[in-house]
Amino acid sequence: MKVKSAIIPSEFKIDIIDEIAFVRFSENIVEKKIDDLITYEYDEYLFKCRNTHNLVDRIKKDYGAWLMKAKRSQNTPPAKDMTLRYLDYLVDLDYRLTMQELGL
Repeated sequence: MKVKSAIIPSEFKIDIIDEIAFVRFSENIVEKKIDDLITYEYDEYLFKCRNTHNLVDRIKKDYGAWLMKAKRSQNTPPAKDMTLRYLDYLVDLDYRLTMQELGL
């Protein structure tokens, strides 16, 4: 899916929830500058797998295969549902952390 962000993305990022690893891959990163604001547009693919102690090393070792697997799985209905649930989780987490920081 196309993403816009003010933060430059890394090639991949892993978020762990319980025993599940949500790996976000970023590619086709384009920097856009409007006045003094720099934003980034890129394609992002989310892949869910079991968390293992050497997951980062496994992804780095065979990055292309992992990226292709994420791209293929992104177009299936369960993957779209999983992506929406994961995004809902991130929004809820961000809200709770913000409220905690504000002391509310």
